[in-house]
Amino acid sequence: MAPAESNNGLAQLEISRTDLMLLGLLMSRSMHGYEIAEYLAQPEMEAWIRLGRTSIYYALGRLEKRGLVSKHSERRGGKPERTVYSITDDGRRTFVGSLEQALSSPTEPGDDFDIALYYANQIEPPRTLERVEARVGTMEDQAQRLQGIISRAPLGDPSLLLVLEHRLAVLRADIDFMSGYLSMLRGASAQAGAVSGSLQTDVLSDVLRSLEAAGRSGVFWVRTGDGDVGLAFDEGRLYGILAPDEFDDASALQRALTSTRGRYEFEPSEVIEAGVRPVGSLTGALLAGSRDPLDPALIDRMLPDPLTLLDVRTGYERDIIGCDLTPDERAVLTLADGVRTVGELAKALKWSTQRVKRTAYPLWAVGWVVRADRSKRDLVVAVSAYVRRWEEAVRVFAGKRGVMTVFEDVALAAGAARLPDFRDADKNLESRGFQDTYREVASRAREYTELLVRAIATRLGEGFVEDVSKRFVRELSAEQVDILTAVGVLG
Repeated sequence: MAPAESNNGLAQLEISRTDLMLLGLLMSRSMHGYEIAEYLAQPEMEAWIRLGRTSIYYALGRLEKRGLVSKHSERRGGKPERTVYSITDDGRRTFVGSLEQALSSPTEPGDDFDIALYYANQIEPPRTLERVEARVGTMEDQAQRLQGIISRAPLGDPSLLLVLEHRLAVLRADIDFMSGYLSMLRGASAQAGAVSGSLQTDVLSDVLRSLEAAGRSGVFWVRTGDGDVGLAFDEGRLYGILAPDEFDDASALQRALTSTRGRYEFEPSEVIEAGVRPVGSLTGALLAGSRDPLDPALIDRMLPDPLTLLDVRTGYERDIIGCDLTPDERAVLTLADGVRTVGELAKALKWSTQRVKRTAYPLWAVGWVVRADRSKRDLVVAVSAYVRRWEEAVRVFAGKRGVMTVFEDVALAAGAARLPDFRDADKNLESRGFQDTYREVASRAREYTELLVRAIATRLGEGFVEDVSKRFVRELSAEQVDILTAVGVLG
């Protein structure tokens, strides 16, 4: 049998990571699919391996075809008939050989972050700094949760404790490395040299946030020919504005931040006081100065067409405290999720597309709203298509009433777990709960689909789930299968 490639540290093994886990469980005793799924759903197991229920059934079917697992039906008392899986002799040999190879083979590089790290110099330094700081914060939260799981782990299972402690050690090592990388990024920003450029081509909000992140002191001059406007910084903190007397603060900020004629330059200096009019934070200045741009072309530069996807930056809620937002701005922040386009946001809000773009512009200037790639939208569409295949299968077998019963169960369970509704999300894209990272949305997708499969198995039996899961995947596109497999919805 030819060795297969894997991105999960099992390169060159004949079986996948999922297969290895399931064979290991069956080495001790025969088990039915629901029992395996419940065992792996325990918090101390999910802390280091996440397998969706559909992935489990799919993998068991694959292992049976290869002769590594056998199955038979049994009934206990008045309970429904269940399919029980046992490991075969070939399965035992494959498991032991694969286990020995996994113990001796170092993990192959394969983290997407390594690629991002390699190309990080192609992103504006403050954006790199911001993203890496968010990554470190997430990893620190994960380490804290993992430490709590370790403290509650069963004392009679030393193997489980060993795995959890290894995961924590790897996570802490990564945090240590990333902390050093952050220090390097901050040091490089602090040593940045002269800053100047054209208002016609450069995005001033990005430049100003660069000065803030680098902790620079001096005056940022915007020279439009109609009166220069200066923004005074002290170690990255905006503390004042320099402008002709005929301009009030709002007009001066608008002229500085929304003009496309002239140049800008930063003059390093000590803190100055003469002629400086105090202003609030850089965030407040960017919001006030970016509303109603003098040149509408700035809006089109940010949002070139109605098909642009808008998302909110994770953690923006911390920065919004104390900011004076308009009702329109709050509405956009509530609905932007990286799944809906500008045109779809306009439809949901019953606004014109131009109103959405004009409202989003100052939110984009402060970095709360960002242009998104299609990854999250494609994920939501794929999960919705997957859910609909199950719905169609249930309708054929149990009719409309069966569908209604199953999805009532799912809706109740999903609501209790605070999961978004993935059912038909690709049709109206009005579901809430996608304003998070791709990984978090993927995690919720796994939870939602597991609830769905569990509800179907409860109502129609595990045999129905097994039969349907073997054939319905063929009805999805290859791209959707790849997406669902990558996030753990499919095995």
